[in-house]
Parts: sequence; C-alpha cells; structure tokens
Amino acid sequence: MLDCLNQTVAKLTAAGIAPGDRIAILSEPSVEFVKFTLACWKLGVVVVPISTRYPPEKRKAAADSVKCKRFLASSTHSRPPMLPMSDFVCAADLPTITFDELALSMDADASIIFTSGTSGEPKGVLHTIANHYYSALGSHENIPFGRGDAWLPSLPMYHVGGFSLIMRALIAAGRILFPQPNQPLADALMHPAVTHLSLVPAQLIRLLDQSACVERLKKLKAVLLGGDAMPPTLLDRACDLNLPVCITYGSTEAASQIATSAPGRPREGAKLLPHRELKTASDGEICLKGQILFKGYIHADAIDPARDSEGFFHTGDIGALDENNTLRVTGRKDLMFISGGENIHPEEIERALMSLPNIEQAIVVPIKDPQFGHRPAAFIKPAHNAQIDTGRIRIELKKYLEPFKIPIVFRPWPGAVEMSPKPIRKQLADYV
Repeated sequence: MLDCLNQTVAKLTAAGIAPGDRIAILSEPSVEFVKFTLACWKLGVVVVPISTRYPPEKRKAAADSVKCKRFLASSTHSRPPMLPMSDFVCAADLPTITFDELALSMDADASIIFTSGTSGEPKGVLHTIANHYYSALGSHENIPFGRGDAWLPSLPMYHVGGFSLIMRALIAAGRILFPQPNQPLADALMHPAVTHLSLVPAQLIRLLDQSACVERLKKLKAVLLGGDAMPPTLLDRACDLNLPVCITYGSTEAASQIATSAPGRPREGAKLLPHRELKTASDGEICLKGQILFKGYIHADAIDPARDSEGFFHTGDIGALDENNTLRVTGRKDLMFISGGENIHPEEIERALMSLPNIEQAIVVPIKDPQFGHRPAAFIKPAHNAQIDTGRIRIELKKYLEPFKIPIVFRPWPGAVEMSPKPIRKQLADYV
C-alpha cells in the first residue's frame, strides 16, 4: 500500500535530500501535491508550500528566507531553477492511507506555511506533525469526516485552510476530491461524491446566486466557512436555507481551526475545539496554547517561539470566550487606529455596512487627515450590481455608529487589488 510513497522517498534520497531538509513547492491543489507531501513526511523532510500568486522574485525570496534546499514545481509552474515535481512523485494511484500506517514521528517538523500578511510581511510558520494531527483531531470531533466522505478544497494548498485537509483525510481515511484544472467551483461542487466543502464568505455568496448550487449545498454534510468576517446578511441567508454551514475562527499559527460551530448551527457561535486552550488578556487580546500551536516563526536558521512566559501565543485578535466556550471575535489589535483621540476598529464599521441591504462586502481602512490624524474610508461591493447611494448609507449608519466612525470616503470595490482570502489592507489604503 505504501509502495508509491516509498518510490518517491527513494527518488528524493537519491537526489541528496535528507531528513530535516526543507523543500519549497509551487503547485496548484492536486493529488501529486498530496503524494509528495506524504513522502516528504515519511522521509522527515519539511514541506514549504509557496503561493502561486507571488511574483517570481518573491517566490525565490520566500524559499530563501527559510533556507529551502530545493525548489520543486508542478508542470504548470516548472521552469529553471525549479525542478519538476513529477520527476520525483510516483505516477501510480495513491490508495487510501491512514495516519498509523505512515508511522510518523509526532515531534518531527512537518511544514512551513507563510502567513497571509494582512498587516505586514508574510512570516514562515513552522508546524510539527503533532500540530497538524491534533488540529485535525479536534476538527473531526466537531465535523466527522471519514470513509466514504470526500472534501472539496476551494482554498490553495499554500493556505493553511487547504493544507490542513491532508492530515484531516489521514486520521479518518476520508479523501480529498480536487477540482479539474481551471474548473469553476460551481461545477466541481456538482460531483456526486462531494460531502464536505471549505469556503470563504465571498465564495459562498457567489454560489448562493445559482439555484443548482444551493440545492447541492443542502445535500452536503458540512460547509466550513472562514478566512474572513461573516456578513450578517449571509449568515441569515444560510440559516434560512438550512445549509450545513460551520463558521470558524482559526489562524496559520494554530494549524487551522481554533473555534468552530457545529454543522448547520452557525447562530450558536464558534465553540473552542478540543486540544486548544484559550484565554483573553486584560486588553481583550485572544491568547492561545495547546497541542495545535505552531513551533515558532522561522528566520533563516533561527526559530522564534513567539510565546509569553506562560506559554501562550498572543494572536493579535480581540474577543471574548463565554461560559459555554463560545468565542466571539471582534477585531484585530493592529488594525485599530485613532481618529481625533477616539479608538476605531475597522471591523465594527464593516459589520455595520454589511448589515445594510445590497452590500455584499465592505472593507474599511484609515486615511490620513490633517485635523483628526486619520479618518475611516470604505470600499463597498454591492450585491447583484445594485446601485449604491452613499448618502443613504451615511444616514443608515447613524443608527449603528458614532459620527466619527462613519466613513468620510466611499470607493467601489477595486478589481485591480488582490482580495483573497483576506484583503490586503495597506494596499487598499494606498489605493485610496
């Protein structure tokens, strides 16, 4: 059963790759990527997925920043000095393999995944096999996924939400069903084997515009929804349609999910999953530790554990955990800005905007102001190409927000700015 992986391990060893080495991979989601990752883990090699959205120089800089020994790529992206991944990966079909069959060391370094960089330069996050294992185990206890199930990934494998599916499939013998190259998500969803799906809110909004997709979503066991704030109108719509939506809060440092709602019960809120420990600091910052917590940030050969004296990682997110272990996240510490001496959290304004009719998405950023220091500016994406009346929006916002929180500038959603899975806020502020 392991012959295919053993052949790949033998080819890697013959190429001089040894346990502890780091290998960068540039690839779209594929079975080839999964086979290569499992072979690397079996050999004790660290997998470093590189974003296919990075320009060439940034790809090289990312790989060099964490001291990768080799840089491999799928046939779509392969060009010198990158090596073709197909030269190493066994071409045979990969049978169902379980975690126990691989006999992996829990303490072994497994992957370096770069953060999305919403508020700064991306950082390399080092995970162990144990981090991925306990992340998957906690997810499985909330969203069962095993034999006969197939998870359709819509997120790339260089994103922790996509990469985490590998271990999730391993621990319970589920399978990952990859879309065909360039296949629209709506078409891939129609495959009869699909039982589970991961999405960001913008993707769900688009799927709900197609009646056939709505009917297909109703038949799934779970739709995991994360990566960005959940617009209240979208939550209402999902509940009205009885979709098996699970809202989730997670991070790269936590190897994916931290708190997630049960399938079909998003209004009950995201509950802290097993194998996670959480507290809030005096300023409301969410602090995390547990078996899912990353080993540290990689800086060349050095590792920064990024923990306080009690072993907690400070996430930079603001929130509260109630007596029922339900977590409510309200914003980011590093997104807050001051306007005329008042603290402004962009997420509060965004939630108010997305509660209004005909607004699908909203992003708020600070712009410099000579009198107040900074003032809020908003980017708005209308639903169904509706006309946006900014005067009416300002009037409606007065019901929810203090006057100094109402944006002074409204801009249309900028197609020229990269917007997934999380918006690049500095880019948007510069755009204004």
